Amino acid sequence: MDAPPDVPHEPLALFRVLYRNPELASRMFALGAGLLGHGSLLDIDRELVIARVTARTGCSYEWGVHSASLARQAGLRPEQLQAATDTDPAANVSWPPHHAALLGAVDELHETAQLSQAVWDALRVH
Repeated sequence: MDAPPDVPHEPLALFRVLYRNPELASRMFALGAGLLGHGSLLDIDRELVIARVTARTGCSYEWGVHSASLARQAGLRPEQLQAATDTDPAANVSWPPHHAALLGAVDELHETAQLSQAVWDALRVH
C-alpha cells in the first residue's frame, strides 16, 4: 500500500489499516481528535501521562506511537521520555512539581487502582 500523499515518513501500522477503511478511520479519528485535542491537560502533561501509563502496562505499540512524534511535538525531551519508562522516573531527571505529581498519580493508580488523599492533594496544587 502506498502512503497517503504528502506524508514525510511511513505511517504506523494502525494508520495504514485505517487508511484502507475510510469509514472506520473517520470514526477513529474523531475519537482520537476528541481525546487528544479537547482534554483538560496540557499537551506535554498528557503525553507524559501516556508515556508512563504505556510503560507501566507494557503497551509498547502505543508507547511507540506517541514517542515517535506526539511526545516530542508536545515538548517532552528524549531524556524525559526515557525516564518515564524507568522504574524510578525521578532517578535521572529532575521533574517540575506538577510532572512529579502526575507521575505519582499514574504509579499509584497502576499499583492500587485508586488515589490516596496525598496524591489528590499533590495534583490539586496544580
